[in-house]
Amino acid sequence: RELSHPVPQASSLKSQAFFCAILLLAGLAPYGWMYARAQAKPEVSWGDPSTPGRLIAHVQRSAYSRLETGEKVALREKVLFLGDFLTFLWNQYTSIFFIPVVLGAASLFRSRRRLLYLALGILLVNPLALLLRLQFAFTYLNRARVEEYYIPAYAVIAILGGIGLHLIVQAGARRRAGAVVALLFPLLLLAENFSQVDMSRDTIARDYNRLLVETVRKDAILFPEGDNTTFPLMYLTLVEKVRPDVIVGDYYGTSLHPRALEAFVKGGKVSSVAKANLKKLTLPATADGLAKAYRDLEYDNTDEGRAKLAAVREAIEASLIEFSGRPVYYGSRKGIPFF
Repeated sequence: RELSHPVPQASSLKSQAFFCAILLLAGLAPYGWMYARAQAKPEVSWGDPSTPGRLIAHVQRSAYSRLETGEKVALREKVLFLGDFLTFLWNQYTSIFFIPVVLGAASLFRSRRRLLYLALGILLVNPLALLLRLQFAFTYLNRARVEEYYIPAYAVIAILGGIGLHLIVQAGARRRAGAVVALLFPLLLLAENFSQVDMSRDTIARDYNRLLVETVRKDAILFPEGDNTTFPLMYLTLVEKVRPDVIVGDYYGTSLHPRALEAFVKGGKVSSVAKANLKKLTLPATADGLAKAYRDLEYDNTDEGRAKLAAVREAIEASLIEFSGRPVYYGSRKGIPFF
């Protein structure tokens, strides 16, 4: 039976607009918090959103644009990612959970088709828009990079399944077996997936990186490579105070830790090995000038900007090795387990 809906009054529309504005501000609040905290110059300030320009660049993921869209990949790679998405989607739930998903979709088709079309639109657009934008080769590492971006699609399946379970529970009001079956679904999901997500005994990140940081000499600067070493090392040195004398000089393979820049400026000299290249690119050849150039170029994604940033980084690292008075170590991704 069709339901009649009253025409909203002006006061009701104003209340809804006010409520939406509150939700919008609540969603933007974390960005304001990031900007405010960056003013305190914390030990870790990802992207250093300490100015409005840097905050906007950080929110727009400017530092990742070359990684995500820098090179064109073949259509075959995107098809492989699409197949991988379907595998991820299936693995999020047990096969039996798709029974209430189908029931939920059928219920919306009968009573709320617009909502069903919206849900199916999200389910389709989420992976397709992502794969059209991202230019990733189909590798194990890149598969791990994109998996969390499929969360909207996972959420749609969960909502449809929840609607289907609600129908089963309603049927169970007359037949207790329906309610029992509905209550069993969460337990089935838990039993099916718990072993895959239980990381309580997985200590490889801590163990590997603790061994790594404990082998370097006092007051060392350590340049790891990639998330799998950078983040655990930052946690160990900054939170658990394991070898706090060590500077983890690399955020993400491209961004220098502020303490590494400070050590460079304190050294006060620029390596002669790098000066010729700096001169060719019309870059400053002083410690203060290079530190400023590094901050200015960090979000410059033009070819010229990236070339200059690479030259500045190489000059800073060479100067740290030569003049900082600290031992400098480099990690290598070769042979490092991906956890």
